[in-house]
Amino acid sequence: MHYKSMFNLTVVTEPLHQEKFWYKGFTLAEILITLGIIGVIAAMTIPTLISNYQKKQLKSQLMKTYSVLKQAIDMEYAQNGVALGYSYNIQPENKLKDALMRNLKVAKDCNNHDCLHYTQVSGNPYKIEQYKIFSKKKNIETSYFDDGQFILQDGTLIMLERDYLNNPDFILISADINGLEKGPNVWGQDLFTFELTDKGLLPSGAEGTHFELEKNPDLCSDTSSNVKNGIACTERALYDKDFWDNLP
Repeated sequence: MHYKSMFNLTVVTEPLHQEKFWYKGFTLAEILITLGIIGVIAAMTIPTLISNYQKKQLKSQLMKTYSVLKQAIDMEYAQNGVALGYSYNIQPENKLKDALMRNLKVAKDCNNHDCLHYTQVSGNPYKIEQYKIFSKKKNIETSYFDDGQFILQDGTLIMLERDYLNNPDFILISADINGLEKGPNVWGQDLFTFELTDKGLLPSGAEGTHFELEKNPDLCSDTSSNVKNGIACTERALYDKDFWDNLP
């Protein structure tokens, strides 16, 4: 302690004591390791989260499309007294398409099959270039999409099949529920088929449809190479709670 005299005043001064504070932080190496761990976890979990979200979207869109189609069929009966079923199949092919289009919000008319790219194959009229079968092993080969096509305002592509001369009780309505521009473009995953009967619009694969899944297990199979594999998946996609968690 120091004393200094200034005139008649005595001033006492003390040395300043500065305390040092130490802050504990992370080293650069520790930060980089942590970021690396976060990156690994993100790489493992984000694809699963995205996939689950996309599956929920597809299921929701499928349910919406089924409801919209049924409403269009009901509206045709309510407004024009026409029941779209077997009894309606005696009309020319484009009549079914016209009946549906006037009760739906249509963005584009694709005539019979102008929306799809296809090639002729032996034993089956068309090899559809845009779509894979359910197992993804090959492209779809079918003539079930060529009796009328149109695109709804939400992007859904509707495709019709009806042979009113040779098979009058066979009417199919297929829907690419998220449009051609979005994948996966697989029958039974974002492309689904319904059958129009005198009992109404039924999901393909259901009891009473031509492709009842119980009798045709290879038409919704993870392993089958059948060129129509996927056509019978619609009922499962709508009502089987485990369907979307086990896609091939």
